[in-house]
Amino acid sequence: MKRVLLLIAAFCLLCGFRKVSPEQIARDVIQRTESHFNVTEHAELYKYVRMDSKGVVAQGEMLIIFRYGKDEAHGIFRLLPDDDNEGVTLISRQSPNQLPELSHYDDNTDSGGRIGTAQMHTKLGDTDWFFEGIYDDDKMDWIYEKTGSGKYRGHQVQIIEGRYRDPLLQHASGYSYRRILIRPDNDLPVASEFYNDRDEIVYTIDLLHREHFEFDNDPHVRTRQFQIINFREGSTTVMTRIASNWAPNLPPELYNLEFADDWDEETDKMIKNQLMPLN
Repeated sequence: MKRVLLLIAAFCLLCGFRKVSPEQIARDVIQRTESHFNVTEHAELYKYVRMDSKGVVAQGEMLIIFRYGKDEAHGIFRLLPDDDNEGVTLISRQSPNQLPELSHYDDNTDSGGRIGTAQMHTKLGDTDWFFEGIYDDDKMDWIYEKTGSGKYRGHQVQIIEGRYRDPLLQHASGYSYRRILIRPDNDLPVASEFYNDRDEIVYTIDLLHREHFEFDNDPHVRTRQFQIINFREGSTTVMTRIASNWAPNLPPELYNLEFADDWDEETDKMIKNQLMPLN
């Protein structure tokens, strides 16, 4: 089964944050997530297990790579070849106060090219590719507000609601707003929900497992496993990070939008050889 599984939301790698205003809490979460503790580049390998609405199970691996510059953020999302597909590559580039740029290539159909912001939902909306998982929220203009409290899977949570300020980005995303659910006892997010303009839930992402570690002699907490529930498609996907490198020093040409159709299995092998398996 060929499915593109590139739904990595900004909150999927969250760590703790200070007790401050809802606006600052949300931005602090995103900045900590996207900066990856001030690293400038990181590459990670995820294993996914997905069940569709008919009970069919698919498994595979996906590379997620980011490089952060002073004025740009580059992302690479690569569905690795397996028995069901020949590989899919997605490359993004973002600059502050500019619409994101996106290029992709599907080796299964030998087709690809640029995808405009306005085409995001129409071209990728029927798959597990998801606007929220592709772009760096730190470069996008959001409106956040605290909307109250409630319970989620037995936990008392605070709720912060956010939406894109730009109507074009909001339309392209395929959802109207998202809600970040945060445990007040430890200030850690447990999930995020995405709703359409009819207040119907579209996606939920549960943070299932965190790991504690040190970076630059400071303790951190980061999500290692999460679950994506796609209500529109009736599917559930569990993503588990199995290897990583926070200083891979990859060739700069990999981040060029035009490189999407040049990506091959040798590129996959080169990157995987630099990753360190997680215990």
